Formats: sequence, C-alpha cells, structure tokens
Amino acid sequence: MDLTPKSMENCRDVYITSLQYLYILFPLRSSRLVRLLFIKIMNNNEKPQPLIKAEAIKQLAQKKFSHPFNPNSEISGVSLSEAVGLQRIGFHLAKIPPGKESFIYHSHEFEEEFIYILSGKGIAEIDNQEFEVGEGDFMGFPTPSVAHHLRNPFEQDLIYVMGGERREYEIADFPNLQKRMFRNGKQIQIADYDNLKPLF
Repeated sequence: MDLTPKSMENCRDVYITSLQYLYILFPLRSSRLVRLLFIKIMNNNEKPQPLIKAEAIKQLAQKKFSHPFNPNSEISGVSLSEAVGLQRIGFHLAKIPPGKESFIYHSHEFEEEFIYILSGKGIAEIDNQEFEVGEGDFMGFPTPSVAHHLRNPFEQDLIYVMGGERREYEIADFPNLQKRMFRNGKQIQIADYDNLKPLF
C-alpha cells in the first residue's frame, strides 16, 4: 500500500469528491454521517497549517498598502500571521521603498506594537524625536504608546518585521493631524480633537 504524502493527498481528494457527489446528488437520502464527514473534511482541508516553510513564504502574494491620511505612505509585504491562521496578533514582513513612509505619525491606546529592522536604513520618529535605525534595531511600543512613525529617505529598500495585537476595539491618535480614531470591530470613526468633548 502506497502511504506516501502524495498518495494520501490523492486519496483524500478522491474521498472528498465522492462525498461531494453523494451530498449534491442525494441531499435528502445521504445519511447524516456522510454529510458530517463531508463538512469535517472540507473544514480540515481549509484550516491553515501551523508551519510555513521559507520557500512557501517566498511564494506568498505581496500586498501593498498606503495610509489614507499620508499620500507618501507606501508599504508592501506579506502577513505571516494570516498565513498560519493567527487571530489575536499580527506578524508581517514589510518593505518601504526609497523615498516613502510607513503609515503616519500615530499612537495606540490599547494595541501594543513592535518593529525589527532586517535590512536597509530608516528614520524612526518616536515621541517627537528622530532616530536613524538599521539592521538589527528593535522598537517596541507598550500601551498607551508614544507616537511613532517610520520613513525611508535613503536609497535602498527598508525591510523589517512589524507586528502587534489585534483587538476588537482600539483608539489611535494622529497628533500632527489633531485627529483621533475609534475602532469597534469593523466600524471606524474619526474625530477632530476640537470636536471631542468630555461627558462630565
């Protein structure tokens, strides 16, 4: 009996296909067990694996992002946390090309963040100070965090790891714009500082 991974994969595909036909052609006659097996196998098949090898990471599709409040914001990269199914933290490989910036000068009330430089150089703005950062440098922002931002005025790509918490709710400040963001799930609201009034 061939029990190689490729053979087992083929057997699973045949099994799934057979169950699909049973479920589609005879939905009322198919036993409850067959339907449960089909759902279980399909769910297991879609579940992210906890290990992603280096070669697979190289094949992940690059995504681009720019912050809507910063026309010079440009980041590309891949989310390793999403690739393995992490829900509560983000862990991303990111790149800022020469002359571009990460997001916008901002701070967080609840979500902690970190940055680890892999290659290249950049300028980190942290709490109204500027620091040149390069390979091996690490930045962490416990909450409530000081405001921070990263830009690349140099001639080489700035490549780094960024990560942090993913909470259902968050408050972020954009000091240079005098704005505050409120996020509750997928709902996001922005308010000017002048419009924020204490309740009591």
